[in-house]
Amino acid sequence: MTEGEIRGLLEEEFIPFAETVTIRRQRAVRLRDPDDLAVVACALTGRAQYLVTGDADLLSLEQTRYVKVIRPADFLALLGPPSPGPVRPRPNRSAP
Repeated sequence: MTEGEIRGLLEEEFIPFAETVTIRRQRAVRLRDPDDLAVVACALTGRAQYLVTGDADLLSLEQTRYVKVIRPADFLALLGPPSPGPVRPRPNRSAP
C-alpha cells in the first residue's frame, strides 16, 4: 500500500471509530516487556474486548483481565468475510 492509501484507510475506516482514553492509574500487570504497559493500560482503561497485535511479548499474555490478546489474522477471522459494501448506483449513460 502506498502512504496515501494507508492514510486514506486510517482516516476513513479507523479514526472515526477510535476512542481517546485517559489512563488515571497504571494497573498491575506482569509483562515480559515493561514498555508494553502503556498499550495494555490503554486497552484496559478503554475496556477493549481485544488487543490486536503481532508483538510476541503481548501475545504471550493471551488475555489480561477481560481483554483478549490476539493476532490480526485471528481478529479478521472473528469478523468473518468482508461485506460487499454499499451498492452504488451506476450513472445512466443513455440519457441525453
